[in-house]
Amino acid sequence: GGSYWLSIPCIVEGQKDGKDVKYMAKIVNNMSAIKHRYMTMLRNLGVLAGAADLRFDRYASAKEMVSFERYCLARMKGELVNAPAVIGTFRLNEDDYMLVREYIEGRPLSEVPLDDRMLDQIFGDVRTMHDHGFVHGDIKLDNFLVSGETVYIVDCLKVGYTGFHEAKSFDLVCTICAMCQKAPVDRVLEHARKYFSSEAILRAGKLLDVALSKVDIELPEAKVRELRQALGNPI
Repeated sequence: GGSYWLSIPCIVEGQKDGKDVKYMAKIVNNMSAIKHRYMTMLRNLGVLAGAADLRFDRYASAKEMVSFERYCLARMKGELVNAPAVIGTFRLNEDDYMLVREYIEGRPLSEVPLDDRMLDQIFGDVRTMHDHGFVHGDIKLDNFLVSGETVYIVDCLKVGYTGFHEAKSFDLVCTICAMCQKAPVDRVLEHARKYFSSEAILRAGKLLDVALSKVDIELPEAKVRELRQALGNPI
């Protein structure tokens, strides 16, 4: 599931210590980095239109893309956020690189029902990242992988840390919007308030239009109006 225009996902199978093993891999090349620069430009234009102190950073090369994602996943795992373990990064040829991580049998959150336990886990993990000085940068339904009773977070984006507080607010409002695609607004906000103060939620609400400009967040107008009212962001 999900959108793979920036990379090629594949499964790596083999044997280790006489046992069959399977890993998840992602292949990127310098064309992936060029596509990401274009995407970053559009994201920053959306941020500029919303007058937010936030900036998405581009990657210089495919090597930097896989290195950054390896760093993100390892850091999340180290902070006890639910994330797949990193196996390593590998150079395949001149400009193709592969990130290999733990294979998790599951489905993207966009394809499964969202329950209260998942909401608590997701908002709790986002709060944990923020408490450790780290943001995700690209929260959307397809960047949550559901396996059994666990929701795993994958695929971070590079965010400039000159506006770290704005970046945290952007993470939070994107989480709220993404979850509202699967659940009623009042239910989502009820769980958000367990992990974030009213002040933090209202600050996040100032970036609602920036979040709604993301192509991967689509909400009906009725929910947008409800969110505006709840987040103190009238038209």
